[in-house]
Amino acid sequence: MTTTNVIELDDGNFDHEVIQSEQPVLVEFWDESCLPCETLTNTLDELAQQYAGRAKIAHMDVQTNVSTICSLGVEQLPSVLVFQNGHVVDRLVGEKPRGV
Repeated sequence: MTTTNVIELDDGNFDHEVIQSEQPVLVEFWDESCLPCETLTNTLDELAQQYAGRAKIAHMDVQTNVSTICSLGVEQLPSVLVFQNGHVVDRLVGEKPRGV
């Protein structure tokens, strides 16, 4: 599902990769049964290449990482949270056209 520039997150590495990160981190929360998630994943894979070294792009499967999903209040897919200095600074929920 990912390119070499995209981080696969799970409950075990979320704190290290996202909360403790010195770079901004964009996290896509997805499920394999979510068709809009698949389209978004492809777009974020492209962004990961463009922003390599300046920001982290990551994916997190909601089916296998319930603890983190619940603590962040992720209830709808696709959801994208942007973290800066360990805090959520933006939240995008649902399907959006590219460029919005």
